[in-house]
Amino acid sequence: MSPLPYDHAVKKIALIDQSHVLRNLTAQLHAKYILKEVGELPERFPKFVTSLEERAQSLAYALLSSGCSLEETGSRGSGAEALTRAASLLQEAFFYSNSTTLDSRFQLLIAGMAFYSAGQYSRAFVTMREAVQPLLAGKIVRAFLQKDIPVLVRGINEALLSTDNLDGRIAEAIQAESLDEEWMTILATSLIARALNLHLESLYSGQGQSEEALGVLSNGMTCMSAEDSPGWWWIMRLLKLMIQDGASNSPYLLLGPYFEGETHAILERYCRSLAFLARPSFEIWASQRAALPLALSSEVRGGAISLRTSAGKTRVAEIAIVHALASDPQAKALYIAPFRSLAAEIESALSSTLEPLGFGVSQLYGGSVASKMDENILGQSRVVIATPEKIKSLLRFAPHIKDDIRIFIVDEGHLIGLNERLIRNEVFLEGLLARTKESKARILLLSAVLPNAEQIGAWIGETPKASVRSPWKPSGERFGLLLWNGKRVKLEWRGDEPSFNPAFVDAAPPRKKGRRKLFPADKREAVAATAVRLSNTGPVLIFTGMAKSVKGLAQAAIEAMGPGVNNHDWPLTEWQVFEAACAESLGPNSIELRAARVGVICHHAQLPSEVRFTIERLMRSRAPRIIVATTTLAQGVNVGVSSVIIANHFVDQRPMSNRDFWNICGRAGRAFVDIEGKILFALDETGKAWQVERDRKLADDYFQLSKIEPAVSGVLAMLRGLRSIAKKSGVDFAQLLEMAANNDFSVLSADAGFAEVCCDLLDDEILALIEENSSTPLEDFIDQTFGRSLAALQAAHEPQSLGVGDLLSFIKARAKATMQMAPSQARPAIISSALPFRAAVKLYGFQEQIKQVAAHFLESAGELKDLCTLVKQFEPLIHLLPSEFLQTVPATEHLELIRELWLGGSPLVEIAKLTSQAQPITARFYGHVLPWIMSGAAQQLRTAGDIALAEVLDKAAACVELGLPSDAAVRVFLAGVMARSAATEIALILSDYVVGLSGRILRAQLISPDVRKAASGKISPSSLHWLEILVLQDAALPKPPPPLPNLRITGVDKNVSLHLRSSSGGTVWIVDASYKVLLSPPRVAAAEWDRAANDPRLVYRWSEPDQCWKAFCRQPFFEAQY
Repeated sequence: MSPLPYDHAVKKIALIDQSHVLRNLTAQLHAKYILKEVGELPERFPKFVTSLEERAQSLAYALLSSGCSLEETGSRGSGAEALTRAASLLQEAFFYSNSTTLDSRFQLLIAGMAFYSAGQYSRAFVTMREAVQPLLAGKIVRAFLQKDIPVLVRGINEALLSTDNLDGRIAEAIQAESLDEEWMTILATSLIARALNLHLESLYSGQGQSEEALGVLSNGMTCMSAEDSPGWWWIMRLLKLMIQDGASNSPYLLLGPYFEGETHAILERYCRSLAFLARPSFEIWASQRAALPLALSSEVRGGAISLRTSAGKTRVAEIAIVHALASDPQAKALYIAPFRSLAAEIESALSSTLEPLGFGVSQLYGGSVASKMDENILGQSRVVIATPEKIKSLLRFAPHIKDDIRIFIVDEGHLIGLNERLIRNEVFLEGLLARTKESKARILLLSAVLPNAEQIGAWIGETPKASVRSPWKPSGERFGLLLWNGKRVKLEWRGDEPSFNPAFVDAAPPRKKGRRKLFPADKREAVAATAVRLSNTGPVLIFTGMAKSVKGLAQAAIEAMGPGVNNHDWPLTEWQVFEAACAESLGPNSIELRAARVGVICHHAQLPSEVRFTIERLMRSRAPRIIVATTTLAQGVNVGVSSVIIANHFVDQRPMSNRDFWNICGRAGRAFVDIEGKILFALDETGKAWQVERDRKLADDYFQLSKIEPAVSGVLAMLRGLRSIAKKSGVDFAQLLEMAANNDFSVLSADAGFAEVCCDLLDDEILALIEENSSTPLEDFIDQTFGRSLAALQAAHEPQSLGVGDLLSFIKARAKATMQMAPSQARPAIISSALPFRAAVKLYGFQEQIKQVAAHFLESAGELKDLCTLVKQFEPLIHLLPSEFLQTVPATEHLELIRELWLGGSPLVEIAKLTSQAQPITARFYGHVLPWIMSGAAQQLRTAGDIALAEVLDKAAACVELGLPSDAAVRVFLAGVMARSAATEIALILSDYVVGLSGRILRAQLISPDVRKAASGKISPSSLHWLEILVLQDAALPKPPPPLPNLRITGVDKNVSLHLRSSSGGTVWIVDASYKVLLSPPRVAAAEWDRAANDPRLVYRWSEPDQCWKAFCRQPFFEAQY
């Protein structure tokens, strides 16, 4: 029992790598494991080598021995790799092989410890899921690997507090040389428990108790070696490596060098905030460690960070935010999320760790244009999350705010390219870079799919070194094909050793009444049936590129589950929120609600916003069985699944991009849930042979991570396309520039409209930047600003069709055109609206008419009929704006049917009975386009000094967007009453209680006993139910620990923290981190001691001013209250 010399360890690993037999053995084990995992019948297994698991175990221990030795001699990288391979072999050999046997449990314990020692914390967690340990020491280690702190503390108590004078009795037994097997177990268990408690205290406090823990284990290994106890020696050896890894990768240690002086106190509170999350975050992952130097650098202004899905990008952003805000009490952070659904999720994630530090976190709700309320929210918060459109408008509306912003986080940073939204994103980022160049603000761009991170980093950070890419993720990936031949589903798994499920699903007689066909009968049903079976191993995402197929796949999944299926175990409160919102908007019998009841989620762009929002909250509260989704789920919704099935890879009649494929499929394999994610590409073998072969080749292409398309400048591609069109019309580039400067593309005939749209994507930001930098000569400013743009950077590499000089010349031409089209006195208003340039110019021409409409509404009673009049007068303006808005204007007869019901807060399901156009009109026209124009008009009025009219238009725009009759109803809705009819009724009946309140203050008011008492008997049961839901949500929030009296204890080191721990007999003891101080507190406050015992949040610290030991709550969320 001694480590291998370094050379021997390296040589042993090399010999293993060179052995074809051993490589084949590993591949066969992996193939067998996947078949077991998906529940394949053993009689259908291919013929594997005999004694496969036993041979894999021997190989694992050879790697384990070498890996431990390499780690112990300082070769952490190669040692971790060997430990990971060893752990994988043991995990695959024993995870599904009768884990009730003692040997299987022991092997899985060794696997879990090896995973953790290698920095694979998630895999360690999953490996121990079913490996219940018979011995107390194993239970303690398992609880640590599972991050189950209550069980861990109870186990440590049992090991160290159950035997009187434990240390003395062990010492006597050692001296008398009477350590039998029972005493060896007691000794080993006590050493393991003491070491883990010391390490746990180090993780909570950031102090150096881990070093003491290593000393305890070193002594234990010496003893176990002398007593010839190899099992205990191995466990202590691995535990020692675990503690070394955990200590070296703790937030305290890794972040400490970046936080100096007064900021270190904020770091200490942040680390404690992480440690007391529902699942404690004690370690920084390998991917995050790779990103930290750039994320926290003071040398570059920002850069690009590309980490795989589930590899911890949000935590990196969070750390960067803490670092940016720690040194300046006035500093703010802006988190730019491309979609509202992601913004809501990010707000929830950041709030849990940043708000306990005093960094208020808020999301800017509403449409694309900023308002006075948004400015107020920004003033009250340290961290604000919003979409690019909202941030762009905010920076125009209140340009002074950029002076306080120290960091911008740009999430989903790969969203640049050749379509309207992606080009607008790119232009927005160019504007952001220009505006922050002279400020202290940093910009970090995050993405999971950014193969050209170096180039994007050079754009953002102005140096090729401003980028990080890490391929690491907490779980592995397994690819395969789902093949439907008309009779059965075959799964064909890829890998070094391919494996197959020859009949994973067989077509069988239907269980549904009235159906005659076998089930499954086609590819759609085959996919659904496969998903239902795979859902036994974890949640399954079925991706389809067509929104219209979502409901059919969900219905097929319900049918595949069979009659009498149990309802899914959703958390009650979140289910009630979703059920109420869904019933109001889609009806009580909608497929979305029926499917969700059994755990099948439908997610697509056509869902009403309140339903989509509550669906996403529901999924975050507990994993569903199956999700059927379109690309909307790739648009930032961070839901993890175990398996992904690509049911239909066509999006808008074109194969989805490799980037979208990986953005979706990268979600397979959840941290702390899955060892590996499974990705299946569905093929219909009943089709034509050439189609099947084509799709097989396409699948092979998708499965290669290296085939992800790079992020390219949509601006550059668009202008190259415009130049090509001009050339076909006989227009050379010089003529094109002249046309651009004169804003006359009529020579291009049918393509003139395309040229105008291209320019419209640029003009707004060009004019805004020129006005903000009017002191710099125009051509110099464009050269300095756009000469560093992404378009220029990429044009320099491929100058053939459009070079940097041509690019800058076109932008200069458009700058001249915009200045001619927008008179100098009108520019501030046009720019402030943040609307597309042509729309903003046209809208400005209607300013007098808009003033009259707004003034009439301001002078009215503000009732529903007045709001309807305002909206009816605004609707025709859309017809007069540029053509892209005309495409969204519904027929007048449909608007007449819908307008009053929508603005009155009527349930969408009732509105939908009047016209089939109800959903697209309320979602697109009323939900986006019209409030966008109204808010833009409000900004133009505000810039002109008409503040009162601007405010009333802003509030009216919010009413239109959400379909509510009053500002009060809007505030009630945003406070959490996610049903329009309920928000309308509550705002009306309880108007005295909601006046002037918003956000969290209003929410607190709504759940107060006074309001609920006032509401009883006055509002409908459904609205009252919403208030009860808010109360339940509040009750689910964490509660502070009980208060404790001061203590006066003598003879104790005043530099240590003391803890309350209870033995199995119920006696409460006061101990230090090593359990060496054993004092029983006075029983005068027995109830307080009993309630507080074993709560790691509570410690006693010596107070010099008070000359006593005072209780302290270490959880920052309650620290100030305690």
